[in-house]
Amino acid sequence: PPYPGAEGRWVPRGEFSGFKSSFGRFTCQSAVCNRAWGSAFAYATYGQGCQLCEEETLPCCLWQNEERQHAKSVARKEEPHDATRCGMCKALGRLCNDSSEADGVRARLRGVSTEQPMPTRSVAAN
Repeated sequence: PPYPGAEGRWVPRGEFSGFKSSFGRFTCQSAVCNRAWGSAFAYATYGQGCQLCEEETLPCCLWQNEERQHAKSVARKEEPHDATRCGMCKALGRLCNDSSEADGVRARLRGVSTEQPMPTRSVAAN
């Protein structure tokens, strides 16, 4: 399990039936890298960039919860989210792990923007 007491199972990306982010496992597809990592914000249809070679990679498997575990999912947000390599953040143009999504929808209906801008990665000059 991605954390002690989690109820569910790892499933291949093609069998994942969730609609939101989940815990995911990745293996870089680059022939020279082959780095493996996990993420608390993985999506079946969006990849993440490898921290070593920047190769965009889809998750090989995702955690399928057996029951809703909202209290546990909030705790995973304590880790920093690498938005500059997250495919969903890039697609949305904002942080995908914004917990105020429902508030944002209500605000947009009222014409008020609450979206957080996506951070950019700085490139050091040689």
